[in-house]
Amino acid sequence: MASSAGSRNKKTKTRKKSNLRSAATKRAAKSKRSAKHAGAVKKAMPQSQQSRSDPPYIRYFIYAVTIFLFAFTFYTPVLFYQGVITENFVDLYSTISLSLLFPFLVFSYMLLKGNTLRGIVSELGLGKSRIKARYIGIGIGIFLVIVLLELGTGVLSSITGIPLPTNVKQTLAGFPLFFYIFTFTIAPIDEEILFRGFLVPRMGIVLSAIIFAILHFGYGSIVEFIAALIFGLIAGYAFKRTKSLYTTITAHALVNFLSILILFLI
Repeated sequence: MASSAGSRNKKTKTRKKSNLRSAATKRAAKSKRSAKHAGAVKKAMPQSQQSRSDPPYIRYFIYAVTIFLFAFTFYTPVLFYQGVITENFVDLYSTISLSLLFPFLVFSYMLLKGNTLRGIVSELGLGKSRIKARYIGIGIGIFLVIVLLELGTGVLSSITGIPLPTNVKQTLAGFPLFFYIFTFTIAPIDEEILFRGFLVPRMGIVLSAIIFAILHFGYGSIVEFIAALIFGLIAGYAFKRTKSLYTTITAHALVNFLSILILFLI
């Protein structure tokens, strides 16, 4: 009897140990599956949602600068009409502030959408992987195409006798030197971030080019509107193909530099 009871106890203990090992194995397998699933979910998430490592003060700084530039750009005309500032001041500094407002608006919007600065730079085509000699060469090619179009238009105007007036010289005359430098260094970057990097993926090539051309209608010349429209279409297509904003920035900067050079030479 004693031997039989001991045998039963021994079998019971063996079953308990076996059950414990089985439960532990199941828990380990479940934990492994959960970890694998979590890793898959994290991998599937956009980079902007995986990491929000931007220091808060950087985000708040960008928001603050955006608000300041927006207020300055649209309040200076009010001050002019009130006689507080001169027309030259409005033309000069509101133009610069509007240009600077473009990239800050883009970054503020995308930050509010939950993107990180690194993700924004990559999405806009400004990442290191987008800096390639081939892309810069395409930008130079676009510039040469624009030059040929300008020359062809000039020849056509001479043959047909149809004048193609432009108000660029009258509009930009009398500005200080730093404004002209700004025009072909900083302004192309600002405008390309908004019109190509941000608007082309969201609105398409044609609509972004039209908005770009409308902005340049401020010169008061249909020639400038058409020229900006053509450039916008070509630049938008180039960005769509290369995914590099350095391509269009190169072309834009060269076009502006040539325009300023002609302004001083003629």
